[in-house]
Amino acid sequence: DEELLLLCDCGEAMHTYCLKPPLKAVPEGDWRCPKCVKSLKCERCGTSKPGRGGWRVDYRFCDECGKLHEEQGYCPLCMHDCRTEEGPMVCCDKCDFWVHAECDGFSERGYDFFVSKGDKMSYECPRCAKRQPLEYGRALDAKVPKSFKAKPDPSDAGCAPE
Repeated sequence: DEELLLLCDCGEAMHTYCLKPPLKAVPEGDWRCPKCVKSLKCERCGTSKPGRGGWRVDYRFCDECGKLHEEQGYCPLCMHDCRTEEGPMVCCDKCDFWVHAECDGFSERGYDFFVSKGDKMSYECPRCAKRQPLEYGRALDAKVPKSFKAKPDPSDAGCAPE
């Protein structure tokens, strides 16, 4: 029954009906044998327990982190949930994940310069650009003209303590 044979990355092959419990059909996407599943760890939180929904996103994340990944709700550099944290963030033009500016080395001045350029300046996170974290911010600082002055944020007007 070759059409019901599953092949794991480790080379282990099993029929769907030989698994415990047996599978009724060949699953979509990657499949991992029971031995490999026991050694998995979530890329984000490090747990070895997948949770109720099982392993997600090609066995990379536990159920909870997989949902967060699908929502693109965490910074891929520090792995913290960015839906609840505050602070300057930039969106990767390639994968659409939001990255804490600080996590990729943006100085306050560099971030202000980046924001002032709008769509004229692109950004790719270290994962997409295949570079080390912090490199973008350092390179950006070198590009900021000495004459650059950040425009005051209108939302800060009148908020100074008296």
